[in-house]
Amino acid sequence: MKKYLLILVMLISMIGYVVGLYGFFHNLNFMFREITISPWMIAQGLFPLLWGILAVLTFAMAEYMYRKSCRNEVYFRLKVSPWAKNLFFFGIVGVLIARLVVMTYIVVSQSGANASRELTQIYLTAIALGIAAVIFTQQQYTKMKHQRELKQFEKNAILNGERRYTMMVVESDQDTICTGFVYGEMKVNDTICLHCSDKGDIYATIVEILCDDKQVSSAKHQMVTIRLDHSYKDFLLKYSVISSIQTGADPSIIENPGLSGILREYAKFFMDQEYIGTLVYEICMSEYYLIKYTNENVDDERFMSVRLNVNPDKAVLVLFTDWNALLRYSNIFEEDEIHMEVRNIKECFHLIPAKYDSIVINPFGPKSFIITKDFMRHIQGVLGYNGLFKKQEDL
Repeated sequence: MKKYLLILVMLISMIGYVVGLYGFFHNLNFMFREITISPWMIAQGLFPLLWGILAVLTFAMAEYMYRKSCRNEVYFRLKVSPWAKNLFFFGIVGVLIARLVVMTYIVVSQSGANASRELTQIYLTAIALGIAAVIFTQQQYTKMKHQRELKQFEKNAILNGERRYTMMVVESDQDTICTGFVYGEMKVNDTICLHCSDKGDIYATIVEILCDDKQVSSAKHQMVTIRLDHSYKDFLLKYSVISSIQTGADPSIIENPGLSGILREYAKFFMDQEYIGTLVYEICMSEYYLIKYTNENVDDERFMSVRLNVNPDKAVLVLFTDWNALLRYSNIFEEDEIHMEVRNIKECFHLIPAKYDSIVINPFGPKSFIITKDFMRHIQGVLGYNGLFKKQEDL
């Protein structure tokens, strides 16, 4: 239905543009015949021109939305703001309302014989507004439905209600005390999952939180030192990740707290080879969501991709690490049906040479990361690369 609305809006815009130009030149001809020209006459003469310009802008917004929404394009540019599409939609609706008000005023002020042309535009504009109202209502219903479903997936993966947080360990005594920057809000007595790349996952409890050497009951988006209660020795190593996310609660839910926590600190530690080694390991051991576009040709698989500002001519394959990253993609709430696949990084690498230039993980946040072809070759050249995926299959 949105397709027909946009086509109708473009038709109305073209009619408005033609009528505006006609009115402008008609008024211009009339003004040249007058002996004295008042400012009000000039304003009346320029009004049709402004009307035509507004029609051109409306056509451009509708055409943009048509290309992005109705032609099944499998990419978009990240330089376009996430809210641009909604802004354009409400902009079009605002223009249609303004047209309806102005045309109604013109019809009321004219005689019936001269108002037939404006009546046609009023009818078309009213129909377009009715379709827009139906589309908006349908989108809101679909959005609320998906929000309930997706938030439930998200909630099932969190240990402490809806407080999702991660913290990469930068200093520790290897047993119970560690320091790092917490992204999100953690509280004393929280049950957490401690993820160590070499050793796996264990559960522990936060018994103490220190901020600036002061004991606090909670901490949010700041550097903290915490003390944990668990029964494992030498488990709390540097670059371990503490999170409120459990990975095994539901086999149908993909979560990668280790990779998410490591990626958060890339800007600070990208020169550290031990950190890069941990990052490569987490990339290989993680599984990812891919949004798939349906296609009758099985051999022509197409997945969601973006075009980055640095190289807008190249399509970049999009991977999501978890539901939190997926929920940051605004269009996901508007899709009637979401087609997703889960693949490991080795399977994603197989898609790159033929169809994509590189890979971007979580392009909408919380922390995006680009795997270039050079870094992909670096990962594939790591000693024991193929063995990591055999280990993954065994798990």
